[in-house]
Amino acid sequence: MKLRELIARVAEDWPEYRKLGTIDGAHSTNLLVVKEFSQELKRLSPQNRPFLHTGSSGKGNIAVAPWVATFHPQITKAATDGYYPVYLFSADLERVYLSFALGATQFQKQFGSNKNCLQKIETAAQKIQGHCQDKHPPKGLDLPQLNLNSIRAPWSYEAYEVGSIFSFAAYQVDNLPPNSQLEADYQGILDFYLEVVEDPAIPDIDELVEASLPKVEASVVESYLNFQPRSPKKARNTGGKGGGQRRSKVSKKVGNAGELTVLRAEKKKLIQAGLTELAAKIDHHAARGDTPGWDITSYDLSGAKIYIEVKATKGKQINGIEITRNEWKAANDPKIAEQYWIYLVKEALSQSPKIEVFKHPAKRVATGELCIETSVYELSLHSKA
Repeated sequence: MKLRELIARVAEDWPEYRKLGTIDGAHSTNLLVVKEFSQELKRLSPQNRPFLHTGSSGKGNIAVAPWVATFHPQITKAATDGYYPVYLFSADLERVYLSFALGATQFQKQFGSNKNCLQKIETAAQKIQGHCQDKHPPKGLDLPQLNLNSIRAPWSYEAYEVGSIFSFAAYQVDNLPPNSQLEADYQGILDFYLEVVEDPAIPDIDELVEASLPKVEASVVESYLNFQPRSPKKARNTGGKGGGQRRSKVSKKVGNAGELTVLRAEKKKLIQAGLTELAAKIDHHAARGDTPGWDITSYDLSGAKIYIEVKATKGKQINGIEITRNEWKAANDPKIAEQYWIYLVKEALSQSPKIEVFKHPAKRVATGELCIETSVYELSLHSKA
């Protein structure tokens, strides 16, 4: 089925399918979106490019209107993150937009489903627009209008609207352009997408979310959380200074916030114990650019030095961290290994960060409580001596 026919069929059949309430995976209308539409986009995409094509009918309940997106795995593999071309049907199924949009879920998690969040999404989309001005975006651009007052559509439809970076002018379902034009438009937006993907100056969604956060002074944590090893898991969600699924750029803002949170917490701990002189001696090595293998030298309540490596995330959980060769060397140094601590700072950019702590990571690995594996190799360009 060609693109023009697919769009027309989905728009015609969706209102009746929507009455079912919950998704029927075997229903012909559902298959049009999640299978046939995606397959046609795959056919129209360059075969030497690793595009992923996904159609959505909703989650559990049937959506007011469907969408069909194309992802470049270097940027994202899901509509919740990154930016990507997507066909958006209006809530009344009278219009379809071929839009280049950004994922709104991370903004929603940070700010909630409200007008403030919509403003943050719109600002982020405009920032990417500014970076893309020289990339010859498709002509005939428009902003999607999806959420009609006559139909009760969820908040996400407003997010789709303001999250549009660029969009073709609306295709009117009752007067669709020829299939050749629809195909040319889609292939044109893929060319534009590839230009964006290959531009290292384009900020990723993590950076845009963090840039939209107000400046937060590091809070003093009331108490530390005792570390509990995570259950074995196939898919590892790394946090802290490490990367995620896409190995996104390290966030200096998050790292700094985590270190300042630990610094304040350590000072508070010692002052409350009457060790004010020791609190004044805490050394924040990372602030000076020193790299002894840990970030902060502090003291325990007996007055002995402790060596703290801080790993921070803006999220609520850290399931894995990256340790540099220098840090792991220090953690295994017999002179300090028993007093080498790792402090995991969660929700580092919030008003109430939490710190989970554990000591002697080398011993935990040696006893099998934790495991360590090589994730990155350094290839020296010098010949072997």
